[in-house]
Amino acid sequence: MAAQTCTADSPALDAYADDDTSTDDIPGLVADCTALLGTKDELRGTGNLNWAVGTAIDQWDGITVEGSPPRVARINLLTHGLTGSIPDLSALTALWILHLGDNALTGKIPSTLKNLTSLLLLNLGGNALTGKISDLSFPTALATLDLSDNALEGDIPAVSNMINLQNLDLRHNDLTGDIPDWSGLTDLWNLDLSDNALTGDFPTLGTLNHLQALDLSHNNFTADSIPTWVKTLTALRSLELADTNRRGAIPDLSDLTNLKDLDLSDNAFIADSIPPWISSHDTLRSLRLGKTNRRGDIPDLSDLTALEVLDLSRNRSLDAGPIPTWLSRHNTLRTLGLSSTNRTGGIPNLSALDRLEVLDLSDNPSLSAGRIPSWVSSRTALRTLDLYDTNRTDAIPDLSTLGAEFARGLAGTCLVEEFPGADQTVTLEWQQNSQNFVMTDVQ
Repeated sequence: MAAQTCTADSPALDAYADDDTSTDDIPGLVADCTALLGTKDELRGTGNLNWAVGTAIDQWDGITVEGSPPRVARINLLTHGLTGSIPDLSALTALWILHLGDNALTGKIPSTLKNLTSLLLLNLGGNALTGKISDLSFPTALATLDLSDNALEGDIPAVSNMINLQNLDLRHNDLTGDIPDWSGLTDLWNLDLSDNALTGDFPTLGTLNHLQALDLSHNNFTADSIPTWVKTLTALRSLELADTNRRGAIPDLSDLTNLKDLDLSDNAFIADSIPPWISSHDTLRSLRLGKTNRRGDIPDLSDLTALEVLDLSRNRSLDAGPIPTWLSRHNTLRTLGLSSTNRTGGIPNLSALDRLEVLDLSDNPSLSAGRIPSWVSSRTALRTLDLYDTNRTDAIPDLSTLGAEFARGLAGTCLVEEFPGADQTVTLEWQQNSQNFVMTDVQ
């Protein structure tokens, strides 16, 4: 079917048409309307778009008209069920926002996007886009470029001439090679390159004084220590360097007084205690030091009154000791991970942690033998409980209040006695595929 064509008299443009054709000032909008109708089928795939000549353009899905003379200024089709590909939109010369994220778009990113010279925000994240992007050029006026959660390959594209760039998100792709020199991107406040296959040395980013969020996690960088320039980024609120082949010592980051989220997990740092500066860094909201070769005692972190996430798991060289009692009073916690940390003694009463969503105490076989604590069943926010290999015995309490999302972690940990309807002892094992417990070894 041939694409529809707009004119100044089309019902789609009635709200903008001038009765006096001699003063007609909407040729740009007519061109925009025609261009969108021509790309509709390519973009939507099997999805739905209500773009039609007979429907007012202000009512078209995701379309915003602005300005004088009026033009299509924004396209926002986030999570709209689109399954097609990205068409040539270069006719939309007044477009300054393009949101196509969280759909199922496929194919390559078209090179014609560079022609959208007014574009300030480009979001193509959360699709199934492919191809190499190293040779692509993007509009130099862009402030936000989001290509995250796709299957893009090749080197990181050249963005060093995009001096207005503030938000660059390329996470969860298959990008390779080194991080280029971005010392000139001084307006950048968010940089996320996590979950790629980047190599080489850490970039030098010490000139990015406005940087608030830096995530380089899960890449294959050359083994080295955390660079000293990190300590100069005093605007940082979030620093995530998990699984980046870091070595040496964890540096003193106490000068990062705005830091709320710190993730250094899965790095082979020099064996040492949990850094003492952390205990007084009361802005911390999330602390992840799992598998960082920590030893010594778990310090008292009760002064971190904003702490919601604490993960010290897989630090097997921590000194044997009980689960800290101060945790039972830390009612801001949503995630607590102490798996494989050489815990002993009993599981303390954590019933005051009414926001707790994730509790992982697994692989601590020296905990005192005992039942799964009855207070667990009253934690209605809890969605993940992992008590594997924690020396649990006897009956599993009623966990029906924990909801459908309650997930895992009781496999092989305990026997259910006095099973309803029978005088039997039954082993329950969690099955990940069925997301349910099954009975085994009925006696």
